[in-house]
Amino acid sequence: MSFIDFDSFIQESEQKSIQIKVGGKNYAIPAAPRADLMLKVISLEQRKGKGAELSMQETVDMLEGIFSSETLVEISKKLSFDQLTQLLRLVIEEQSKSMTEQGPVGK
Repeated sequence: MSFIDFDSFIQESEQKSIQIKVGGKNYAIPAAPRADLMLKVISLEQRKGKGAELSMQETVDMLEGIFSSETLVEISKKLSFDQLTQLLRLVIEEQSKSMTEQGPVGK
């Protein structure tokens, strides 16, 4: 029987972060998005088309998928909802870039 220790693989993989600055404070977020968030993005793109506008609830769900509750509360006090939406777009773009730069698993 074969055995794959994926936990070990993840620990050995170099996990980088993306640094963002909001309201004079730096925040670190994962360079790669969580799988559940990417599945949600893919589902939304299939239903609405790429680049379609998100509803307020969809935007909030995405933000909660990227930022910790504490960080989201902090930055939401510093930005308008439109600015927060723009930040979400920039973060998703940056995370998407880092995913394509990593290449396929095992390469």
